[in-house]
Amino acid sequence: MLEHKVPLTVVIITKNEESRLLPALESVLWADEVIVLDDESTDSTCKLAAGRRRMDYILR
Repeated sequence: MLEHKVPLTVVIITKNEESRLLPALESVLWADEVIVLDDESTDSTCKLAAGRRRMDYILR
């Protein structure tokens, strides 16, 4: 039987989560795509997400 890998996308919804974002991103390194959906954070959440090389999208 042929095994086909099904792509998986993880969406992380944030607002002022700079202290929790990096551990969250590290916990989903196995995902094919990671999307951070930010709700106008006033801290460094977006900057931290943008600095990750495996980050595919940042929406604000």
